[in-house]
Amino acid sequence: PPSPPLYERASGGAPVPELASSLGRGLGSVAARLAKIRDVDGPTYRRLFCGGDGGADGGADASAGTKRGLKPAAEVLRRIRWDASLDASAFVVSYRDRVSETLERAAFDAPNRSVAGREESFVFAIPEHRIESVAYRDRTVWDKATRTDLVFGTGAGGGGGTTLVEVVETYADWEAEEAQKKTRARERLADALERAKVALGAARFASLREMSKGATARLRDDGGASGYVGEAVALFDDARHAAGAAADADGRRADLELLSEIAAGLPEEGARGAVLAEIAATVRKTGGGVGGA
Repeated sequence: PPSPPLYERASGGAPVPELASSLGRGLGSVAARLAKIRDVDGPTYRRLFCGGDGGADGGADASAGTKRGLKPAAEVLRRIRWDASLDASAFVVSYRDRVSETLERAAFDAPNRSVAGREESFVFAIPEHRIESVAYRDRTVWDKATRTDLVFGTGAGGGGGTTLVEVVETYADWEAEEAQKKTRARERLADALERAKVALGAARFASLREMSKGATARLRDDGGASGYVGEAVALFDDARHAAGAAADADGRRADLELLSEIAAGLPEEGARGAVLAEIAATVRKTGGGVGGA
């Protein structure tokens, strides 16, 4: 059976905070799921890698997530351009702007009006090293950072047996599944916020919510994330002190795990990743391993 995306990305070197940001889950939740997948004697490993029967003939191998060479962006673009079965206008290319270094998006069939040269197609005129990902509507089919490739099935993320034609044919099902995931993510965030409100009290909880509002630009850089996490930890410490409880290492790690569940729900990817990485670093300073792997 193909390796699950979480296992493949972790095997490819993706840190836990990055995975937590992508999945919209707390650091501890992601670390626990990875532990189950990596336990070769456990039921999760047998179900995923041994065909579900746990037998020795299932072909389970710890090298299932071995990194493979990722097909270059240029080959992906050529496939979309020349495959008559594909609607090229449904694809979108994300790239780094040469001047601002911001991530921009361009329709696959957009004309070239800004890049010097004879190339009439804008996405083919973009220098290949600046292309970050390619999507069919809202579904990513090739991504350089996560080494995902649903076009040729290469890279650490591989294709899991999925072909580009199947991506197109099953898009409605994928879209419905993504909507369900978003609903579950909102429910997890609501639960985490309710637990934080109980732990902090109304006034401190309001301060935490205020810190999180409109803080995207601040949180995107490492310094801003450090300040945010430090202020949030201070709120939890103050709540424990007011309740007459000691702010020991175990309590601090529990507070940080709850904070990571809240941070996983931040709407902006850059801010979300920066905060989760800072929380993981703070957990390590307490001598813990929750999300710090």
